[in-house]
Amino acid sequence: MSHASRRVGAACLACIAALACAAPPAVSASAYAPSPGLLPGTAVTAAYPDGECPLEAESELLTFKITGYPAAHMTSGYGSRATARYVFRNPTGEDVTATMLFPFGGLPEYASADEQTFDDSALVSVTSGEGEEPTDYVVRASYDEYAGNMYGFDFSVRRKNLSEEPSEDESFSLGLPVAVYHIGERRDGGHTAVTFSCPGEGRVFARERYGGSFDRGTGTAVFDGEGDIYFLGGAPDNVAFFARACDGGASSDVYYGEPADTALPAPEPEIVSFAEFMELCRPACLAGVSQSDWFNLFTGHLRAHGTYLADIEPLGRDIAVYSAMRWLQYEITVPAGGTAINSVTVPVYPDIILSTEPYSYGYTYLAPSSCGMKGLGSPEVRIECEDNVVYGPAGGFCKEEYGYSFGAVGLPNGELYFELCSDPEPEEADGGAVLVFSLFFLALAASFVMPFVILSLAGVLIVVAVINKDKKKFNERRAYAKGSGDAPPAGLPSAREDEGRGGDGS
Repeated sequence: MSHASRRVGAACLACIAALACAAPPAVSASAYAPSPGLLPGTAVTAAYPDGECPLEAESELLTFKITGYPAAHMTSGYGSRATARYVFRNPTGEDVTATMLFPFGGLPEYASADEQTFDDSALVSVTSGEGEEPTDYVVRASYDEYAGNMYGFDFSVRRKNLSEEPSEDESFSLGLPVAVYHIGERRDGGHTAVTFSCPGEGRVFARERYGGSFDRGTGTAVFDGEGDIYFLGGAPDNVAFFARACDGGASSDVYYGEPADTALPAPEPEIVSFAEFMELCRPACLAGVSQSDWFNLFTGHLRAHGTYLADIEPLGRDIAVYSAMRWLQYEITVPAGGTAINSVTVPVYPDIILSTEPYSYGYTYLAPSSCGMKGLGSPEVRIECEDNVVYGPAGGFCKEEYGYSFGAVGLPNGELYFELCSDPEPEEADGGAVLVFSLFFLALAASFVMPFVILSLAGVLIVVAVINKDKKKFNERRAYAKGSGDAPPAGLPSAREDEGRGGDGS
């Protein structure tokens, strides 16, 4: 499904804040998929580890600074962020140095339409001490099948997905050979077709590919100019190059037809390591993570999805969006019997809600009950914005000069959900505009041939049905966020119910 064809909706959540006092052990591998038809945003989540920590939280302040809203295909210029500010007390008679882990989730799907160059690192900072001095931190990343879904978030489980060592096995290692064939541009303007037969899982990747297919170990990749094709594990059993005439379009004989009779000599492949190959696929938002973290994240995704004949750039972006749980790791020291201030700032991405006119933007703060540090879980909340809180817990928000404060004590079921909108009373969209738009194309199609009329009418009925279904699910999500129950209502995905994001990648 293309990005342009997906609608933005209130969907999966990704986390922003968590604290730990222990180093992370081993990685696991699995898969995650957003609900079909929804563009998930990331919302704010605070989660805390199980187990005891000698430090206590004297106070906790969460500040949203909403400077603007993301577009459906956001590539740059977004600056909204959230800051969690803690005052920690050390009741013991000795200084305590704690390793802190602060997960802030993967990117929202709308972060970049086609590129993997989106980078929000300028919005990240860590400070500590009375003077709020910058604190050194490293960006970590782990493979996580629920990177964008916070239902049932368990920090103690997610923390285990981090590993300081590469999780090598017989399928993947840093030294695994990768055969690269460099494709030159044809002078006659035609295409170059590469056919191959791969043993085993036969993962194949390409750059600047025009088309191709892969079926049961054999495949074809078609290039309309310069490009590269990569075979993990070394050169395939059979690889052949052919000159294929260009028919002026992406017709079936270009993608799937028999190769032309004009055979081309196969170039000598370049052999690179898997470590070199995976760097080609690394997106900008994960540029700062260690080689071990990127290896574990990258191979976790490949093990789960079994990608075949995939493009390099979309592969890296898909990993960043669907599989990457990003973390900040740093240390703080609290003196014996004293206190220390610690603040962490990260970008905050909302769910874009198309069911209102004008659009609304939903944010979530989640504080699970498994809190391993005394005093955490009842934050003071500030929302610094120019727009209106149009939905939230009844009586919970107070209008302030800077925006809003949350006046209730504690959070309903450990969760705070609110929506912002430029209009204080946005109208619920009824799908009328979509219906009129669809009817226009129905009439247009009717002027050609009857099959188009039938297909267009079916499309109208499907659009209306999907709109009504999404509105129902959205209202259920609101009810759940308001604290109406301990589990997501029927019809909403739970962390354990999401299906794996599979496919052949062709």
